[in-house]
Amino acid sequence: MISSPISVALNCSARIIAEDIPQKRFAGSYTSNSTSTMSRLNYYYLDYLHKEVGLTRKDVDSVPESGRADDACSVIADKKYVQKQLAEVSDEQLFKAVKSLCDDPELPTRKDAIMYIVWMVALSIKEEII
Repeated sequence: MISSPISVALNCSARIIAEDIPQKRFAGSYTSNSTSTMSRLNYYYLDYLHKEVGLTRKDVDSVPESGRADDACSVIADKKYVQKQLAEVSDEQLFKAVKSLCDDPELPTRKDAIMYIVWMVALSIKEEII
C-alpha cells in the first residue's frame, strides 16, 4: 500500500511534536525569473535538503490544511517549476530528508517523496504567512 503525504504525516506527527527538529524556519516571497512568465514564489528553507523550495501562492492555497491533500500535491509535484527546483537533489537525498522527518514513511517513488515535500512546504508557508 502506498502512503499518501497525509497518511505519512499522521505517522510522523508524534515525532515532529515530540522532537525539536533542527529546521530553519524561514519563509519568504521572491520574484523568480526561472520561467518565461515572471511568477511570484513563496520559499521555505528545508534544512535537511540544504535548500529553499518555492511554491506559487496559488499552489500553496490549493493544498488543504486538513483532509486529503494527495490530489493537490500530486498536481504540484508534476509542475515543471517544482521539478526544476528538485532536479539536482538525488533520490537518496530526497528520501533521506523525508525519512529524517518521519519515523517510518512508505515512499516507493521519487514522486511520493516530492509530494510529501510539497505538502510540508505548502503548510509551512501557510503557517508563516498567517
